[in-house]
Amino acid sequence: MLPGINFPAMKKFFKPKDLNIPPTITIEAPNDPSPDRPHSEPQTSNRFDSRENDKSTRNTSDSDFDVFLTELRCQVKNNALDKEMEIRNLRLQGNSAANQARLVELIKELQYLEHSQDEIHLMMGSKQKDVASLTSKLDQESALHAQTLSKLHSATADYRKLAAEKVELENDLLALAKDNVDLEKKINDLEAQVDSLQQRLSDAQAEADANDKKLINDAQTLEEVSQLKKKLRETESEHALLVVKSYSNERASHNLQTTLTMLNQELNAANVQCKQKAIEYEHNLAAERSANFEKMSAMEAQIKALQLDLIDSKGGFRSWLRLRPAQAGMLKQPITVTGGSSISVKDVRNVDKVFTFDRVFTPEVSNSSLFGDLSEMLEAALQGHNVTVLAYGQTGSGKTYTMSSMLDQSVAKVFERLQSEATNFAVRGRCIEVYKDKVYDLLAPEGRQNQKVSSDCRGMWPIRSELLGVNTMALEFPAAVTEMLELASANRSQASTEKNLTSSRSHMFLSLEMVSTSAGANDAMTTTRSAITFVDLAGSESLANVTIDRAETQAINSSLSALKTVLTALAQLSSKPKTIVPWRDSQLTRLLHDGFTAGKVLFIQTASMGELQESIHTMDFSMLVSQVSTVGKTVKNQSVTYQGREAKSEAKFDNSSTKACLTIFKQLLHWKLAQDTRFITTNSER
Repeated sequence: MLPGINFPAMKKFFKPKDLNIPPTITIEAPNDPSPDRPHSEPQTSNRFDSRENDKSTRNTSDSDFDVFLTELRCQVKNNALDKEMEIRNLRLQGNSAANQARLVELIKELQYLEHSQDEIHLMMGSKQKDVASLTSKLDQESALHAQTLSKLHSATADYRKLAAEKVELENDLLALAKDNVDLEKKINDLEAQVDSLQQRLSDAQAEADANDKKLINDAQTLEEVSQLKKKLRETESEHALLVVKSYSNERASHNLQTTLTMLNQELNAANVQCKQKAIEYEHNLAAERSANFEKMSAMEAQIKALQLDLIDSKGGFRSWLRLRPAQAGMLKQPITVTGGSSISVKDVRNVDKVFTFDRVFTPEVSNSSLFGDLSEMLEAALQGHNVTVLAYGQTGSGKTYTMSSMLDQSVAKVFERLQSEATNFAVRGRCIEVYKDKVYDLLAPEGRQNQKVSSDCRGMWPIRSELLGVNTMALEFPAAVTEMLELASANRSQASTEKNLTSSRSHMFLSLEMVSTSAGANDAMTTTRSAITFVDLAGSESLANVTIDRAETQAINSSLSALKTVLTALAQLSSKPKTIVPWRDSQLTRLLHDGFTAGKVLFIQTASMGELQESIHTMDFSMLVSQVSTVGKTVKNQSVTYQGREAKSEAKFDNSSTKACLTIFKQLLHWKLAQDTRFITTNSER
């Protein structure tokens, strides 16, 4: 072994096989101020240490490594020079056997040292390249990390700003809602006062007319009495003269007395006749009022029938599109709205695609304006028709937001109408969800429960307790609906997607079943039974955008695909009446069966102007809806009872004035529809 070289010190940077140093040679490490330094870099306990500290540590280690290699080369070179000097000395000393053996040994060691020097040189070049590559990668990762942190800070600031704006807007909305409720209450009070004053004025006018007539009759009677009294005085005067003149005139006086008695009797009879005429006048006035009330009831029935005819003329299946403005960070896509009922979109190949709807609502249209059109469907529900309102769209397109607003306004309108028009009424609510093709009751006291649907269960109209044992809630005022919805939402399945942290991952059904009784003319009692169901379909989501449960998304897409298949079959019924509709392909379509076949259906599709491809998918779905006509005859659940007998609720009148009023009202309805269409078109052009 050669003195001065310690081989184990090289394990810090090389494996023994990398240098090919014979076991007889040991290499000393350079002077190290830390003799206990470990053979490898210490492992940090925190995997998220600062990248700048890692870089500094690596630079220090690389510098130590370069110094060590330089010193190692110097030691190897010095040892080689020593060996060469010793070889020269041995050659000068002679060719003894010991010298020859020592010479051979020195030559071999010298060759090993030269070979090791070459290996060290090669290793230095390789390690320097590796260090340069790792340094470059570390710089790139540091730059990427800094860029990510900057974006995160910016997004956090935007989120906080939006949250603050949301809270402020919600406070403003609550204040406006409270003001609106107060104003409506004041208006109702004023209307009640006006009605009371009008009734009192009418009664006072009738009483004044009766008093005037009575005064006229009384004046005539008084005039007759005055004339009779005058005649009586004249008669008494004549009677006195006759008594004075002659007893023979006593008989004539007796006749005059008889005449006076008869006149008094006639006066009493005239008074009785005057009272009888006053009573007859009051009876005639009451009969006329009853006849006018019957005419008003008939006109209201005809107006409601015209409203239903107008709704029926628009079709049993209606399709709306609501556009949401592009979100922050998204580019607004070129979408053109034409005439308030069709849009044109350029796809990824820059080809124009045209889609047609019953109505198109641009981002400028408020929820109140949207509800103005939905009120037609509510009118049908209040008159005994079952109505289904579905919201369909991609996650994050405003679907649940739109449905929540429509539900709140619909509930307020329904209770307002029932409280003002019905003699008595009852409203019950049910709430279920379809999650992974299973039906769950969201109003169960112990949390949502899986429900079994019998093979002959045909849908939600009504939810049959013996087939679908769901819980119901009695709803006596609008706030009770809000409480029911909060309970159902707490039990509803939600998950995180790439575009929405709390995306709805199930199809939610909220059904309001209404039973009302109202009084009409001729002691008629009208009983109306109907239901309106709001269906918030789960967000359509690509598997690439799912962060948690892919099986969940596959179940959602499968049920939506089954719904598309049903709509396709329904669209073919008009041309192919024998087409089989696959209602049983999913629980979703089974529950929608009765609503689609015996009621009125409204699809509200939502799309974002910042996501072109997903918007086109939503609009393709709407084209299926627009091709579906009324599947079956809509059922009107309304009956009228006359003193225990049931009769049809519709009444027909041939009065010419009534027909004229109805014609004018129908013209006004068409004019309002034209004005609404012109308003939507103007907003779209703006």
